[in-house]
Amino acid sequence: MKKISKIVWWLVLAVIIISIILFFVGPYSFKKMSTSPEFQKSLKEVERKNPGVVSQSSVDISLIPQYGGFQKTPEQVKADEEFVTTLINKFKDKRIASNETIKVGNKYYQKEDLNTAIRRYNQAWLLDDTNPEVYTSFGNILKKRGDESGANEMFQKANSLK
Repeated sequence: MKKISKIVWWLVLAVIIISIILFFVGPYSFKKMSTSPEFQKSLKEVERKNPGVVSQSSVDISLIPQYGGFQKTPEQVKADEEFVTTLINKFKDKRIASNETIKVGNKYYQKEDLNTAIRRYNQAWLLDDTNPEVYTSFGNILKKRGDESGANEMFQKANSLK
């Protein structure tokens, strides 16, 4: 009986240690992995074979620049349309609306809240996908996440639109 108790105790301890490691390392690893070209290529292949699967999965596409290029659910498309309509009606110009949304994203970026910042930059991209400031903002996020090649692509895109 004592031998079984020791085994159970060690198993519980191992689960606790692994949980602690995953709690601190897991989110960073996923953020970096989710922007890697290999990961995005894999997701796009799944999406190509089964449209809508990725956007309905546990992957938060709002944390990937341009939503990772994935097909959105009808609910997401509707929410995007309502957002765009509301802001363009408010600012009367898609570039102004996009720039105002980037300003909000920049406030979160300065606070190191990169997830909220990229969500705002994605919204700014929805408003005006020709706005070079959106791509500069994406590049800054990717650079901060350690994705130099992704950042450089975004900076090049921004320069091509200026």
